[in-house]
Amino acid sequence: MKARIAILVALMVVVVLLLGGGAWWYVKDHQRIGQAELQATVVRQTGGNRAVCQRMDGNGARWLCVVKGGSVGPCVRAHVRPWGSVKVVNGYQRCELEPTLKPLLTAKSASTGASS
Repeated sequence: MKARIAILVALMVVVVLLLGGGAWWYVKDHQRIGQAELQATVVRQTGGNRAVCQRMDGNGARWLCVVKGGSVGPCVRAHVRPWGSVKVVNGYQRCELEPTLKPLLTAKSASTGASS
């Protein structure tokens, strides 16, 4: 009787470890969202006209985006959850630290400065 219980417990531990390992692999290595889809989502959520986003990690969970005409600000951070939902928050001045996004910010500020 004790042997059967030990085997059952060991089997359950193996199943839990396999499920946990699979979930970790999915979250770590799974590309959560594509760049075009994310840019469209950021534009929709911020009310902007155009967004250019740069992936900040390997699996597409963290992005920095420059938004033209958005309600949040010119630089936003987007966090993509494993199931695909996107949360957009103000990125403050983090875009200025990214070499691919900084020229877009300076071009945007120059164009808004020229119109005033």
